[in-house]
Amino acid sequence: MLSREVLLLEPFKHPRQSKERGEIWGEIALSLNGISLLKFKVSKHSVRDRLTLLLAKYKEKMRKEEQGSGIACDDETEIEIALSEIIEKEQAADLERQENSNTLTKTNENDKASAEGSRLKAMERLGQSRKRNTDTSCDEVTKRKSRRSTTEAVQILKEKFKNEREILKEEIELKKKDQENKATQNQMLIDQQRQNQQQY
Repeated sequence: MLSREVLLLEPFKHPRQSKERGEIWGEIALSLNGISLLKFKVSKHSVRDRLTLLLAKYKEKMRKEEQGSGIACDDETEIEIALSEIIEKEQAADLERQENSNTLTKTNENDKASAEGSRLKAMERLGQSRKRNTDTSCDEVTKRKSRRSTTEAVQILKEKFKNEREILKEEIELKKKDQENKATQNQMLIDQQRQNQQQY
């Protein structure tokens, strides 16, 4: 029963430890639990483990028969025939997946090579890219735009900072003078009030 269900649903079409393969093992367990003639109570893990055990025993038996007589026996049971079909289909599915992955790795290698080439182009110096451009095309090389160097930028920032500092100093001096003027005015007012009080 188990081997028939496995041949019917073919869980080996999907890669090992994949979600789809686990779902198929669950379907096999449900169909075995649903049989009314025989009472099964299995889970997807027990179904998978049982099939693995049956396959291992079958492979061992076939190995012993080939070593013992050198000729395989023709009187195989229904289970053994189903197990040999399962093994063949599983190997065919593995080969197909391997071929698909080989074609994918080739395309990935091509993509990596083109990405590496564009990365190298991006990282080359201006002189190297000019040489490459003049080698590939006969267009005139455009003049390099002049940019300020970092030392010029630092000098500009220093001058700006210096000017701001001078402006702040001037503002502080003005505030001090204002305060001194106010203090002298206040002192003069106080002196006048004292004089007025002494006269009365």
